[in-house]
Amino acid sequence: MEEKLPKVTIHELSSRLSDDVPHVYGRSKETDEVVEAIQSGEEAVVLITGGPGFGKTTVAKRAARELAMTEHGTRTVLFCNVQSTKTLHEVATSMTLICSEQPQLRENPQLWLHNWSKQLKGNVTFVLDNADDVLDRDNGDELFSFVSDIRTLSKQKISFVITCRLKCNSTNLQTKNVRLKCLAGEDAKQVVLSRMKTLQELSKADELVELCGYVPIALCIAGSLLSKAVYTEEELIKCLKQGPLDVRQSNRRPTVDTSVEKSIMTSFEALEDWFYTVILERLLNTVNTKIQPVYRVELLCLLGHETRKEGNQQKYKELMEEAEQIHSKNHTEFETKALSEVYFLNSHARFLSDKKDPKENKRLEQETETALEICREKLGEHPETAATLLLSGIIAKRRKERTEAEQNLTEALELFKKLLGKHLMTAQCLKAIADLYFFLGRGETELDKCLAHYKEATEMFEYLGMGASKEIALTLKNFGSCHMRKATSLRP
Repeated sequence: MEEKLPKVTIHELSSRLSDDVPHVYGRSKETDEVVEAIQSGEEAVVLITGGPGFGKTTVAKRAARELAMTEHGTRTVLFCNVQSTKTLHEVATSMTLICSEQPQLRENPQLWLHNWSKQLKGNVTFVLDNADDVLDRDNGDELFSFVSDIRTLSKQKISFVITCRLKCNSTNLQTKNVRLKCLAGEDAKQVVLSRMKTLQELSKADELVELCGYVPIALCIAGSLLSKAVYTEEELIKCLKQGPLDVRQSNRRPTVDTSVEKSIMTSFEALEDWFYTVILERLLNTVNTKIQPVYRVELLCLLGHETRKEGNQQKYKELMEEAEQIHSKNHTEFETKALSEVYFLNSHARFLSDKKDPKENKRLEQETETALEICREKLGEHPETAATLLLSGIIAKRRKERTEAEQNLTEALELFKKLLGKHLMTAQCLKAIADLYFFLGRGETELDKCLAHYKEATEMFEYLGMGASKEIALTLKNFGSCHMRKATSLRP
C-alpha cells in the first residue's frame, strides 16, 4: 500500500545546501557548465567526474548554490552526501531524509519518492555527492533506472547532479559529463597561496605546482604545510621529488602511490597528537544525529579512543554513552553497515572492559560474540575482523580462558600479517600473544614462545619508528621479566 503523503509545493520545500567553499580557483568554467545544463531542462543527469582530489565536491557545492540563488522560488536544490552508500535503498533513504520537512526512516524509500515526485509543482535538483560506491557495485543501472522513474513521474521536474570518479553511461537518460582536469598553472599557484597566512612570493612556484600534479587537494596541502612552517619551500620540493604527487592516472582508484594519499600522508606525519582530536571534534559538529546516525556513532567512537589515550576518562565515558544511546535507537541503520556495526561493538566492548565491573561481564561477552559473528558472516578477511579477534582474545585472557584466547589471538596474527604486514596492529597482536604465554603459560617451553613473540614485537615497533613509544616500553618491560623468569627456571 502506498504511503499517504501531504501535498508538496515548491514553497513548502526549501533548498538544503552544504557549506559554501570560499576562494575557489580555476573551476568557474566547469561550474557554469553544470548550472547551464540543469537550467536548460534538457539534461536529466549532469555527472561531475575526475580524479581524487580534483574538486568534484567543490564544483557541485558551487553549482548547487548558484542554482538555488538564481532560480529562488522556482527551483529547490537538495545536497545529499551519499559517500559509503552501497545500495539503491541506502541512496533512496538519504534522499527521503533530505527532502522531508520532518525526517524519518521509511520502510520503502523508493516507493515514498515515487509518490512524492508525482506531487511536485516546481523544479527540484538532487545533488548526489560521492556516489562512487553505489555506482561501482553493479548498481549503476539500478540507480539510473530509479532516477529515470522519478523524473518521469515528476514530469521532468526532477534533475540530478552526481559526482563520481568515472563516467557512467545510461541508455535511458539524457546525461552530460563535466570532466575535471588538472588546474592551469596560474590557478594552481593561487590555490597554494590561498592556504598561506602571508602571501609571500614563492621563488619556485612553477616547480612546486608541477610536483603537486596541478591537483587542487595536493596544492591545498602544500600551501598549508608551508603556512605552518612545517617545511620550507626548498624542503617541501625536495620531499616531493622523492615521491612526486602525480595523479594523471585519474581513472584509477587512489592507492598509496597516488598524489592525494601521498599528500595527506605527508601532511598527517607533521601533525601533533592533539590535532587528531581537534579534527574529530570538528567533524562531529557537522554530523546530524537524525540524518547520519551511523557516521555520528563512528566519530564518537574514534573521538572516544583518542580521549581514552589522553587519559580523559570522564569525557571518554560521555562519548561512549552517547554512542551507545544513538546505536540503540538506530539498529536498522546499522544492519546494512556491517563494518560500522562491528567497529561500534568493538569500541563499546573495550569501554565495558575498561570499567572492570563484574556486572558488565555478560554484556561484554555478548558484544564480542556478536562482533565475531558479523565479521565471519559479512566481513571475511578484513583488518576489522583481525582487530575483533585481537580484542576478543585479550578479553578472554583477562577471564583466564586460555584456549579461547590463544585461538583468537593466533587467528588475528595470521590475518594481520597477511593483510597489513609490518604494522602497529600486528606488533600489538604479537605482544598480546606473548603476554598470554607470560601470564598464563604452562612451563619452560611456553617461556620460549613468549620470548620469541616479545622479540618479534619489539623489532616491529622499532621498524615502525616507535622506539620511544609507550607500547614498546611495556613490551620491553615484560620482555625483561620473561628473561628473568627464564633464567630463574634454569638455576639448579
